[in-house]
Amino acid sequence: MSLDMGPRLSRRAGLVALGVVLLATGAGVGGVLLTRGPECPVELTELERDLGELVGVEELAPEGSVGEERQPVIDAVDGLGGPFGDVVAGRFYPEGTAPPVLVPFGDDVVLASVVPEEGDFLSVEVPEGSVRWGRGYDGGAARGGLVGDAFVTLVGGPRPAVVALDSDDGDEQACAAVPVAGESGDVATLLTDQAATDVVVVAGPPAAPVTLSRISPLDGEVTWDRELTGLAEAGSLTVVDETVVVGRIEADPVRLADMAAAGGIGTPMIRAYSLEDGAESWSYPAPADFGSTAALVVGNEPGTDRLVVLTADQSRSGSSMATVARLVALDAEGSESWRTRLGAGYWSASLAGDLVIVQGAARDGGAQLLAYSLADGSLQWSVKSAELPSLGEQPRTNFGTGTTVGEDYVVPAPNGLLLVDPATGDAEQLDTTVPVEQVFVAGDHLLLRTRDALLVLEHDAS
Repeated sequence: MSLDMGPRLSRRAGLVALGVVLLATGAGVGGVLLTRGPECPVELTELERDLGELVGVEELAPEGSVGEERQPVIDAVDGLGGPFGDVVAGRFYPEGTAPPVLVPFGDDVVLASVVPEEGDFLSVEVPEGSVRWGRGYDGGAARGGLVGDAFVTLVGGPRPAVVALDSDDGDEQACAAVPVAGESGDVATLLTDQAATDVVVVAGPPAAPVTLSRISPLDGEVTWDRELTGLAEAGSLTVVDETVVVGRIEADPVRLADMAAAGGIGTPMIRAYSLEDGAESWSYPAPADFGSTAALVVGNEPGTDRLVVLTADQSRSGSSMATVARLVALDAEGSESWRTRLGAGYWSASLAGDLVIVQGAARDGGAQLLAYSLADGSLQWSVKSAELPSLGEQPRTNFGTGTTVGEDYVVPAPNGLLLVDPATGDAEQLDTTVPVEQVFVAGDHLLLRTRDALLVLEHDAS
């Protein structure tokens, strides 16, 4: 799993996506070293400052020039409508810093994770903003989530580790060093996904084979590990039933198309391994298509063993060649269940309920959202940005990464949010002059992440 500027949350309520580059805050960390096992390579500290603490709405925009600058942002978000209520709390961040990444941590608590040279976690109650506990660490990027009753995190650096913390007070419960092949400095690949109360990790230094391992974080034990020969990079990791699926690249439509155009790929883009012992079970695409077909993992249909992938290959259009994208569903053995052609250009995709929603360029300009059935790949509905009214002089030219809020599929757009009915494709626009980068559900509240603020809104979860 990976992280970009618009964080993607896991399909599970537990451990979420991990990356090696997160947003910097420049905050200081210090305090007393916590008790650790002798084999744990991660050094945790208690935080001495309440970084990321939320304040009530009355303190967000105080009297004077600061309040005058912030009030228009609050007013714009207050006016969104739809499932969004009024702003009740939040925090603005100084220029040059960024709001923390939001991590699932129960209905009423959000763990704010921010990573400068040294990273830190804060367990923050919503909406009042009190900090239950905070921990700092050495070793680069890390995120995490609930596994059982513990908060489990994967910390990077030259000696990565999986660490389990008490979710109530942040005390360390267990720690396991992550197996890595070679000793060539900081780990370049660092991915994880959850398998019941275990986690599966892919890690590796630059230009070296990555290592796949299954770890029991609550016991601090490595169940098995396997060096993936011939795989020196990994962009996605997905646990599907009793199978671990490793994708070579992350959800990057530009690189997907570029690799297809360059050709000569030579090895399968997606490989599957047994969750029980790490033995390789299947790969995709078929050997005959290695050189011309690039592929990345979109996700796993909940409750099934069906995996959805996005492919790109070179096809002739008249006298020229074009990169054509397709959606493909794979069964438990890696065989195709269905496939559908999307068209030329750059395409991205994500899962929402029983739909796979793709985004790409529309022929008449702008972008389009297309929804396909996960059952058979049939087109269910489409929304084009060109058909949506502009806000002032700001046209809707693209969409962001969507998330489900109640019965709506909420999609960030350049000048607001789009509420899409997943059943019909009917779209309602919520205009705002404040670009929204992330929408996050936390029980009866919604958190909106903008360029310089983290705002908490009331929300009727029923």
